[in-house]
Amino acid sequence: MDLGRIEEYYLDARQYDAENDDYALDIPFYVERARRSGGPVLEIGCGTGRVTLPIAREGIEIVGLDVAPAMLARLRDKAASENLPVSLVEADCRDFALGRPFPLIICPFSAMQHLQERASLESFLERVRAHLAAGGIFIFDVFNPNVEILASGAGERVRVFTYTDHESGEDVFVEEMIDYDDAAQVSHITWYCTGGGSDEIREETIHLRCFYPQELDMMLYYNRFELLEKLGTFSGEPFVAGLGRQIVVCRPV
Repeated sequence: MDLGRIEEYYLDARQYDAENDDYALDIPFYVERARRSGGPVLEIGCGTGRVTLPIAREGIEIVGLDVAPAMLARLRDKAASENLPVSLVEADCRDFALGRPFPLIICPFSAMQHLQERASLESFLERVRAHLAAGGIFIFDVFNPNVEILASGAGERVRVFTYTDHESGEDVFVEEMIDYDDAAQVSHITWYCTGGGSDEIREETIHLRCFYPQELDMMLYYNRFELLEKLGTFSGEPFVAGLGRQIVVCRPV
């Protein structure tokens, strides 16, 4: 899967918010980096605005780009309800031209992991380069693959989290099954959701490319990006073994 084709998971923006609204670990980090840049900021894979809106609330100009119309529609409604001036663009992240430079481009919440093939990644990074102002910074985060988890969970359903359905007020229980393709380095993830006022089991699927740490560094190098910082937590710890995320701050060279 790539960001040019919309995953089924992103067709129901209301459900997406119910599942993800509580995740806020990255928001202070991205808001602070946006503040440092002075704006404008381009957010690629903005979704329903989980990161976009906190940046806009700081008075920083931000443009949100996403390929999923339902996600953008929900973000547009949220911004309007707060009277926040957020510009939104529906586009494939591998093929867009906004005609303006940005001192900061961000791609939060593992959005880059939807790009699976080398050509897609190279096109994406080329578009980022083309839209960065002189001295501009690109920041993104992806998972640090845990080989034991990828190998041990194959074909097994495991309870991973619970959230509250906003309409029914009832809890939804989510079990996860991972089928990892070690040749393509892609995790095919299925979530089985029960509860929330329904007796049906709702299935959601998502497909995420895994980037191993040294591979990720080389990919940036060969696409002419200089690695400025690599963090392992949004509180600023340097990336080391055992940390679950790779938070990358880089710029074109």
